[in-house]
Amino acid sequence: MHPLVRDGDVVLVAPLKQEKIHKGDVVLFTIGNGRAILHRVVRIRKNRGEEFFLIQGDHNNHSDGYFSKENIHGLMIGVERGELQISAKRFVYRNLGKLASLYLQINRNNSKPYVMVFKILKQLPLLRQYLS
Repeated sequence: MHPLVRDGDVVLVAPLKQEKIHKGDVVLFTIGNGRAILHRVVRIRKNRGEEFFLIQGDHNNHSDGYFSKENIHGLMIGVERGELQISAKRFVYRNLGKLASLYLQINRNNSKPYVMVFKILKQLPLLRQYLS
């Protein structure tokens, strides 16, 4: 999930109740063997009134697949990075998540453009705390 979530970060996850899940959100879900995974929502599809969420890690070449809301247990609400606390609900963080989601939809097999975009964004003072 780098650069928005890094090794050593403490991830804060809230139980999923009535919250709406948006494209770009990071969710906690379980796969068949019961293993919990934290990945990003890349796409949302509706089928007969029920929403299904395509989930993928930011640096994975393949998605985890579509999951219903009942398979999603929590929503990432923040990250603690040392003394810094970052809310995932902040406008900037949400839009960086949407950018990551868009990239995953466009180009799953080549991470060079993704890395270059985030290197450029990292230079902007407003985004430095999120990406540096």
